[in-house]
Amino acid sequence: MRRIAFAGGVALALACAGVALAAARGDRHAIAIERASRRAIAAYQGIAFTGRGTSYEIVPLRGGADSFRFDFGATPTGYRAAVASVLIVARHGVVQEEVDTLRAAGLPALRLWQGAAVEVGEVLGAKRCPMLVPHNTAAFSTPGQPFVAVNGTFAKPQRRAGGTTLVHSSYPLGGGVAHETDTIASARHLWTGSRVVVVGGPYNGSSLSESRFAYARSQRLRQPPRLRRCG
Repeated sequence: MRRIAFAGGVALALACAGVALAAARGDRHAIAIERASRRAIAAYQGIAFTGRGTSYEIVPLRGGADSFRFDFGATPTGYRAAVASVLIVARHGVVQEEVDTLRAAGLPALRLWQGAAVEVGEVLGAKRCPMLVPHNTAAFSTPGQPFVAVNGTFAKPQRRAGGTTLVHSSYPLGGGVAHETDTIASARHLWTGSRVVVVGGPYNGSSLSESRFAYARSQRLRQPPRLRRCG
């Protein structure tokens, strides 16, 4: 992929979170496609998509407010699988902030805001309780890092009907190996989808996927919710 790491937070998680990996190697055509994609995406400030592989649970607090625990990459016991509406704001290809709105059946929505220096989460409902989240616990991107970082070992790309190309890559991750497939528009070089699955190690079987990409030329930064005492 480009930016995957494991991190601990309110839950251990598979998190797309730019870290130093070995330089890109393998098929030169696939590497060239990924680099062209990075240049194309750098022209956009807003990147929106649907993310799958997230989960969370709600923890009631005294006073009627709710806290939460979340996970990226798995669905631990007591958690419910969620679908995330993701907005990433970037400048010159570098992520500035990410706002995830997670929705799970039967639970109020959970919003996670990640900026360069702070992460805030809140349960969306009548009694909101914004809370600090340990920095860079889990996300689809990392502020200060490129949205697309070309790393790992690349296999020969596959052209598909409909004008897209599949690029397969792999890299060590969390004691296992991450296998990623990026779907890239052949003409525009923009991502249309991505999926990463970890094989082996303590996170064996963890996975994340991204689909339904939309790109905006301009996008304002969003302010995080104001923190307050909870419970």
